[in-house]
Amino acid sequence: MIIILLCKIDKLGDIGDKVVVKDGYARNFLIPNNKALVANKSNLLLFNSRKLQLEQELNYRKSQTIDRINKIKKLNSITILAKVGRNNKIFGSINSNHIIKYMKDQGIHLKSREISLPTKSIRKIGTYDIKILIEKRLVTKLSLKVESYKK
Repeated sequence: MIIILLCKIDKLGDIGDKVVVKDGYARNFLIPNNKALVANKSNLLLFNSRKLQLEQELNYRKSQTIDRINKIKKLNSITILAKVGRNNKIFGSINSNHIIKYMKDQGIHLKSREISLPTKSIRKIGTYDIKILIEKRLVTKLSLKVESYKK
């Protein structure tokens, strides 16, 4: 089936590209998720009228992503306080949800899939390097300091 892409899809093409894909992939995934249109005369005319709007939306999303990355880079490091027992072990653990909450307080919205911790959860105080994966190719690093809080 020949389709017109409405967004960039890795290993397939960019906005406006006409590509040939298997019928099932087009019918079951691309078209229902508004990622493509069937390449016929009426859809070609429709796409040409929407092309400018789609490119503007893409540029807007890119600028939003760059703004998020710049905000994260300005932080450079974050500190999370936790209750600590013997041998510097934390009661419970620090995971991506703690980082999401901290970043939300700073005005940066992240999803758990965008955070890559060195281990699944952190159970000791110390300094850890974490990666923030905004998009597949846009990665930034942060230093996470886990400290004990004093009562």
